[in-house]
Amino acid sequence: MENSMGNSIVDKLQGEYEQQTGRYLNGNRISRCMLLVGLVCMVIGLVNREQTALMALFFVLAVGSWVAGVLIGQNRKRAFSTYVGQTVTKQVMEEYFQVDELIMNGETPLDEIRSAELFWNYNRIIGSRVIRGRLHGVPFQCSNVTLDETTGTANKNTRVFSGQYLFIECREPVDGTIRILDKENPVRTLVQGCRPVKLSSVLEFDDLFEVSATDAAAARNYLTEDRRKALVECKKLIRNKGGEETAQLNLMIKGSRIYAALGSGVFLFHHQTELRKLEELVEYYSLDADYVCRAAELLRV
Repeated sequence: MENSMGNSIVDKLQGEYEQQTGRYLNGNRISRCMLLVGLVCMVIGLVNREQTALMALFFVLAVGSWVAGVLIGQNRKRAFSTYVGQTVTKQVMEEYFQVDELIMNGETPLDEIRSAELFWNYNRIIGSRVIRGRLHGVPFQCSNVTLDETTGTANKNTRVFSGQYLFIECREPVDGTIRILDKENPVRTLVQGCRPVKLSSVLEFDDLFEVSATDAAAARNYLTEDRRKALVECKKLIRNKGGEETAQLNLMIKGSRIYAALGSGVFLFHHQTELRKLEELVEYYSLDADYVCRAAELLRV
């Protein structure tokens, strides 16, 4: 984001952000005081343990103070996180794309993930930050997702995927289904009806991806040299965002829709877990929003 754009957001939200920060800090102070009161009540109760009724009273006061302290702290943290997510995050996003709906927690696009058929070996899905919006008028959806395989009686977790699932309309519809799997994807299984497709060589693309489709001619027609180069750039974008170890790009293109799994290894728009200056949050969220935009644009070349 340009400095002028970021500064305008900071100027607009600074007063309100300081108020929310003050409430959060005051809530923490009250929470700590209640915990301290609970400790004092417990000590007094122990000192008077020979007087059963008095000891019981102070024990009840101690437990009540601790419960109140914990609840106050949790409520203020939740309120601050909600404010940052629904106000600061959305304000930054809207400088990059139209936001139709922003869900911070509690929803995962299960149907789309299963429809994409990009991964098979998982039985646990965790998701957050569902964004539904429009980029240059084109509808899209992006969400943070992790896929794990849980095995054994000890519930051992193996991470299958971590990053973003992004769904967006194609620039032009395709006949049938095209699957483009990253060679870093450990389970590259052909779905029913798809067959490997041989394309004219684009060296970096050939090194990174495998292509299969229900209609080889349609796949060749769609995957022009420019589009394959754009996918190579998208893989580089993902690598720069998360690192070499986790970077993956897997896609299914079906009809008029692109289903993409961006294996960045990081969750976007999650920086409010720590109390930061507003300028820092705006900068972090700007980088995340720019990443979503650039990935979507490269997928739609």
